[in-house]
Amino acid sequence: NFQGEEVHAGGVCSKQEDMGGLLVYRINDQPYYWSGGVVVDAQAEVLKGLELKGIHRDTAIFMKQGNGVIPTVKRICSKSIVLECVKRNKGFSSLFKWNSPSWTSTMFVSDESPFVYLSNGQCVFIIHVETLTLRTLNFR
Repeated sequence: NFQGEEVHAGGVCSKQEDMGGLLVYRINDQPYYWSGGVVVDAQAEVLKGLELKGIHRDTAIFMKQGNGVIPTVKRICSKSIVLECVKRNKGFSSLFKWNSPSWTSTMFVSDESPFVYLSNGQCVFIIHVETLTLRTLNFR
């Protein structure tokens, strides 16, 4: 692997660029922005605590654990979005479940579609990357 390169679950890699920014690319691509990589130009403080999940079109997809009431999705820079997942009590159960995709789950995408799909085994999270809308479909 390249100096400074990190390999993430889901077959994506990242490395800090000499000129600034974080280069994100699929493991089967060359580690350059002109060969399928995405330069995330957010500050290091913004990226702290985020888990890289994948690339959809020209956008890096990150996840993070949040403190809100419902999951949200927001843009953190021109070429990246973050899904903020929350912890909640399901019904009358005393067990807490993560209202988020599993940290080891694979992100399902097709560059022909504007949607990104993630699942935690309890529900499917559907992100529309152009409108930044998030839907959750629960399994029965």
